[in-house]
Amino acid sequence: HLLRDWAGCSTITGHGLTKGAFGYPQILPRSPYFKVGDIAQTSISGLENTQYIDKVDDNQEKHQDGLVTVDKEVDRIYLAVGNHLVIHDATLRRRIRITSKGNRTAVVWNPWVKISAEMADLQDDDYLRFVCVETTNAATDRVSIQPGSEYRLVANYQIEQD
Repeated sequence: HLLRDWAGCSTITGHGLTKGAFGYPQILPRSPYFKVGDIAQTSISGLENTQYIDKVDDNQEKHQDGLVTVDKEVDRIYLAVGNHLVIHDATLRRRIRITSKGNRTAVVWNPWVKISAEMADLQDDDYLRFVCVETTNAATDRVSIQPGSEYRLVANYQIEQD
């Protein structure tokens, strides 16, 4: 039995107003930080068997075998992703479903101990209680908007309680 207790949507629209095509190197929404009960009891599905750029490890391209988990600083751009991701939060007994349109990449970020302590807007241990999962256009996922056309990057969020 699922109880849907919250849903939301984020949309960014770009319009082609010039005479020639206008290329956006990236279309970036506001980064969504999702509260979780305990990062050690949290995983992300929908990114299995994809390649990612590991920004923490000198932009090395790597392969994601199973579910994404966070046990250290994570700053990754997942490439050629689908449009359904799920944050599984075992501590708060819920799933956060993310469906997207207009993107082919996703970013997963958590600053971990050192960076969290250096950030003015985070408490030193906040990294234990959130994860950023952002559907976006990053790395080689570039957008070109033709004159008179528009481009939309849409992310829908839905929380389901166990």
